[in-house]
Amino acid sequence: DYVFVQSSNAQVMCNAFWQDGIINKYLHQTYIVTFVTADINYIASHSLLLSESANNKIFKLFGDKEAINKLGPLIPQHIALSPSQKKCTHIINIVRAYKKYYVGIMEKESGCYGQIATDSKHHYTQFGDASVSRAYFKLREV
Repeated sequence: DYVFVQSSNAQVMCNAFWQDGIINKYLHQTYIVTFVTADINYIASHSLLLSESANNKIFKLFGDKEAINKLGPLIPQHIALSPSQKKCTHIINIVRAYKKYYVGIMEKESGCYGQIATDSKHHYTQFGDASVSRAYFKLREV
C-alpha cells in the first residue's frame, strides 16, 4: 500500500518523517516523485535520460519491482544503470498505482536518497526506549 503526500519541499518533509520514531518505524520506503504518466515508454524517453549530460550519469532504479522490470529493458542501451546504491549518481523512483506510474528522477546527493531514513531506522531499532512496550507503537494489528 502507498500513501501519497504532497509538499512544496520534499526533502524537508522526508526529513520530518524519517526523524519521527513512530512514523519511521512504519514507513518501509519513501519515494520522491516529480511526475505522473500512464505510459511507461514516456519514462524511458524522458529528457533527463536522453540529454547530453545523461552520458555521465549512472542511474539506480528504486520502487515497484514489477514497474522496474518493465522499465529496465525500455531504457536505451547507452544509459548506464547500476544495481549498486553506492556507484550510482542519480536515482529513478518508480511506483505503479491507480493505473499510472509515479516517477522521480533526481541526483543521489539531493538528500532525498533515503540514507537518513535508514540511519534513523537503525538508530531507533538499536536504541529505542525499552521502557515502552512494542504494542504501544502498533498502528494496527496485521
